[in-house]
Amino acid sequence: MTSQIVILNKQAAVAASDSAATIFRSDGLAKVFAGTQKIFPLGDWPALVMISGSAECDGVPWRTLIDDFRKNSGCDRLPTTMEALAQELVNYLEQAGRHFSDERMEPRLELEVERVIQRFANELWDRHQRQALRQAGRENLNPAGDFLEGFWPALKQTLEQAPAPFGNCESLLPSLAPKVARILESLSDHYAATEHTDPLLIDVVMTAFRKLSPSHRHQAAETVAQRLIRPMRMNDSTIVICGFGHDEIFPSLARLSLWGRLGGILRRHQDMLAISDSLPVVVVPLAHSAASETMLYGSDPEVSQVTRDLLAATLADFGTKIMTKAQHAFSASSATMEHFQQAIEDLIAQEGAQFLQMFQKVQHHRFEEMADVFAFMGEEELARIARHMIYANSWQVRLSEGVESVGGTVVAAIVDRATGVRLVD
Repeated sequence: MTSQIVILNKQAAVAASDSAATIFRSDGLAKVFAGTQKIFPLGDWPALVMISGSAECDGVPWRTLIDDFRKNSGCDRLPTTMEALAQELVNYLEQAGRHFSDERMEPRLELEVERVIQRFANELWDRHQRQALRQAGRENLNPAGDFLEGFWPALKQTLEQAPAPFGNCESLLPSLAPKVARILESLSDHYAATEHTDPLLIDVVMTAFRKLSPSHRHQAAETVAQRLIRPMRMNDSTIVICGFGHDEIFPSLARLSLWGRLGGILRRHQDMLAISDSLPVVVVPLAHSAASETMLYGSDPEVSQVTRDLLAATLADFGTKIMTKAQHAFSASSATMEHFQQAIEDLIAQEGAQFLQMFQKVQHHRFEEMADVFAFMGEEELARIARHMIYANSWQVRLSEGVESVGGTVVAAIVDRATGVRLVD
């Protein structure tokens, strides 16, 4: 796990990060190491890169890539904005052929295809098991048979609920689908030839793939290829680039959420925040941030979510009780009752929306109070506060989970136009 925060005001940008890294061993156990570098100054430029999530991009350490980018990107002059600098980094990662050769990337594509199948198989099996429990009284119940019969069609249906494809990846589909088809054939041969006393779920799924007709195999490959060009639930890495571009009076930051390379294209989402007269302070908590968000917004994120969920459940239950009593009290026509039910649902939705607006208004007011202080705070004091927020997150994780997966030395970095990047630990 990781805990990080970025604070910008008109004078400087401050980034703070813990140094803990979690490595999952082959037996599933986690090992936590302290002392991992997550903040990287970009030479003498007034800009830095901060990494969270995976320590690697497709098997290459981020430290190697960031150092190489600064030396070999061909970007001799500081780009005009942090957004432009982020685009330079994206261009470099998509063109860094010596790090991402076909020989290295082909096995990684195989692992990713296998991961997609395994993840979906686990989710679908859980759903089938729950359904089997609900249908326990039926005769000839065969949840495993139903599961295998519906696996590939169900995978195709999930595309309808999946996020939209990365805009820069749809052109890959014609060449990607045949590669995925070959990988699925290879995986099915591998799992069919592997004997397990207690087969894994993916063993069963890939063995069943061998029984599909050629046309259904082709459809399965296209479905998996379509899933590869869409965001998964968790991205691999998040990169924050913050500081001053050549043409920027005030600091800004660009955030890249990355899902690795595919066919030479970096799968990513990107957003940008810049200090201005209308936005004098920017605060961005990253990764594990429960304690710092409590300080910024006045409520723990989990408590806030439970409050929202409880409100929704209470209002829904209230509406159900009103409808039940109305049906017993009045002998109205079905059309009248449907109209009444719609009116109740609209009223509940309106009340729920008003409560959420009030809740968000209170949080926004709390943040504005903090932002008013941050706006005129000196960079050294901002760095001190940022570090204390990370320590608070570390203690919150240690107390709630009993493991120091967030922690180690907390490093803060100050970026200003005059002196560039200064690390504080």
